[in-house]
Amino acid sequence: MNYLFKGTYNIKNLNNLNSENLNNNIWVSKTRKRILHNKKKKSFIINSPTNLFLNLLFHQKKNIKILDFGAGSLDLYFDIINNFLSLKNFKGCKVTLDIVEVPKLIQMYKKLKFFNKKIKINFLSHDSFKKKYDIVHISDSLHYINQPQKFIINLINTQSEYIILNNTRLGKNATFATFQTFYKYKIPTWFFNEKQILKLFEKKYSVLVNINFLNKFFDKYAKYPMKNFKKKNRIEYTKTIILKKNNVS
Repeated sequence: MNYLFKGTYNIKNLNNLNSENLNNNIWVSKTRKRILHNKKKKSFIINSPTNLFLNLLFHQKKNIKILDFGAGSLDLYFDIINNFLSLKNFKGCKVTLDIVEVPKLIQMYKKLKFFNKKIKINFLSHDSFKKKYDIVHISDSLHYINQPQKFIINLINTQSEYIILNNTRLGKNATFATFQTFYKYKIPTWFFNEKQILKLFEKKYSVLVNINFLNKFFDKYAKYPMKNFKKKNRIEYTKTIILKKNNVS
């Protein structure tokens, strides 16, 4: 039987699994098709809580800086364009959107035309962690980062106001690595212990929201397909967690 995830590994970083990542041609091709489809759509379903905070922040400042780490099909970009900046109430608002992705996706993004006078978009192949953002958006991507603990510590040091961990694999399980099957590729990825991840933030950030995220598998909304794992390692849903920097009004 074909399973989406296979194996459990107790390691410190994903490089130890020495396998392919999402910087492959199949992923780039499928992502490009989704972006072209998104460009043609007249309406866009909100899939991230980011716009809620844009609404809040716009009443405090006119220029908002956002980091979208692991942007994939640029859903957040299209969400902002269609469901925020297009509204008359936000006529004076401008957004700077830094997008961080794997090199092949960045190359593909740059070949497509993205222009909107209300949003400045920057495509980056890595994050230097030198900028402070109003919102950091990390959707379906933290679990693909090689050394997530180091990444989170660097992220916290930017002192960004809001951090959104959207669609992230967090549960009561002990943290472990596994392989995710993606066509001919086996992509190393994490399933995190939720308490361990949140503990990294607790000194400087407070949790505003912690809810389940319902995913699609094989074109159907369903629980995570992990019947081939021991019960102690299974999760049913990913999580969306919104963190606010302490002392931010």
